[in-house]
Amino acid sequence: MSDETNVRKIPFSYQKTDGYRTVTVSGAIGSSTPNGDIFMAVYTDRPHIPQASYISVDSDGKVLGKEELQISVGLVREVEVGLIMNIETAKKVREWLGQHIDGLEAMLKKTESLKQADRRK
Repeated sequence: MSDETNVRKIPFSYQKTDGYRTVTVSGAIGSSTPNGDIFMAVYTDRPHIPQASYISVDSDGKVLGKEELQISVGLVREVEVGLIMNIETAKKVREWLGQHIDGLEAMLKKTESLKQADRRK
């Protein structure tokens, strides 16, 4: 048991780095590293953006018809960022995610119950 008279609070200030950005995460891949850490890369699935577009014009420069797009087939799995963490940090992230998942599921359940009650009226 610790002596509470020697307990002090250390403040943490959050600052965004120049590289900070918000990304949508569709999934993750990764594995453990040779150093005993966990590597996780998060990715976003999205359609291809056009490689090129073409318009047809007549000799006077008048646009004829619609613009044509050249787009690759399939989807892009864009790897956004790689994360390396030790096992203790991974457990804290897992706990943090679990708490937010539980809270969101409870909120969604309550919202669905309210919708069902409104439908019965």
